[in-house]
Amino acid sequence: MAGLIPPLNYGMVEVDLHRSGLPNELNLRFLEQLQLKTVVYLGGDDLLDVSFTRFLEDHNVNLVHLGTSESVRALYAPIGEETVLEALRIILDRANHPMLVCDHQGSHRTGVVIGALRKSLRWSLTSIWDEYRR
Repeated sequence: MAGLIPPLNYGMVEVDLHRSGLPNELNLRFLEQLQLKTVVYLGGDDLLDVSFTRFLEDHNVNLVHLGTSESVRALYAPIGEETVLEALRIILDRANHPMLVCDHQGSHRTGVVIGALRKSLRWSLTSIWDEYRR
């Protein structure tokens, strides 16, 4: 029996809120344990793994795609303010939890959104930057 393998750059932000890089087939057993209700995806739709999208459908997980449809643009373009605000609106609605926030690598776009969440919770900028760098 295979072990539980978390997605790239996985971390628990708080109870029922998780962050990571884009999950693939190796991560599905791990994701199943999280009993997700919502996934907020901040990357290009052509990067989505078929096994991951099938997993979401099979487990009735709502996929909220806030990225672009062009993978090259999604990988290199900065995340916009409107996207960050929409992601925060979804994250702050507890009816959407348990939730995973992810992008291609789980670092830059996801890090900005989680940093904005931390700022709204009155974390110090030093603590936000420390978490972002990890």
